[in-house]
Amino acid sequence: MPYMARKTRVLTKTEAVARVNSIYPVVLRETKLALEVEAVMESANDFVRGNIDGTTFDGARAYNIVSRTLAAQLALIVAKLFEQPRTRGKQTLNDRLNRSEVASIPLLLRLMRQKRIRSHFGALARDWNFPDMAGLNERSALRAIDEALSIWSRARSSARLRLALRRVSAFRNEVVAHALVTSPTLTPIYDDLRILVDAARDIVEKASLGIAGDNSDLREREHILREDADDFWRPALLAVSGKESELS
Repeated sequence: MPYMARKTRVLTKTEAVARVNSIYPVVLRETKLALEVEAVMESANDFVRGNIDGTTFDGARAYNIVSRTLAAQLALIVAKLFEQPRTRGKQTLNDRLNRSEVASIPLLLRLMRQKRIRSHFGALARDWNFPDMAGLNERSALRAIDEALSIWSRARSSARLRLALRRVSAFRNEVVAHALVTSPTLTPIYDDLRILVDAARDIVEKASLGIAGDNSDLREREHILREDADDFWRPALLAVSGKESELS
């Protein structure tokens, strides 16, 4: 019996809008989690390098386990944030993406670049607040959507970011999701995680304004999270390294 190709799944406008409204909260949640984990990991690593690197202290092994666990968790989060499902068999890419349940930045922006979706959220923005600001709000939403798309376009054109994506994807598939007898083909480094978290932060900040009218500053959130992490790690690490006197 000859192979019968499955008809490509096409999303109606209602379905596409619903998909955006389903994906966006997940992407926002995971981006905020990435910022939290990065702040805790970065704070600890920076303090150790600057103050007690090379020092033998009680609990050093436990600290190293915590540090590696944070890095693995962050790699998994960013791998999910930038996941792009692959086609299966003779399935077209559009069909695969339209049927996918994955919530990621690429799938969100794929929908947001469609004229019908862009227009939908621009029209919603007209009702953000006062009627006499309807036009300004619509322009602000459309500009934010365009900026999110532009950030992603520039990021995808960066060979450095593409390498970071390959590394974290390989780590998730070959280390986190499966226990393989072979060694990982690629292993992410710290800068890979930083580059990807920064890209997610900037894209999602703009997308939040365009989709939900949320003008939150994720860079400010990142700064607050870092200060909170510093407040924890500095006294904790000074204490275990026998440098409590520096707390005063």
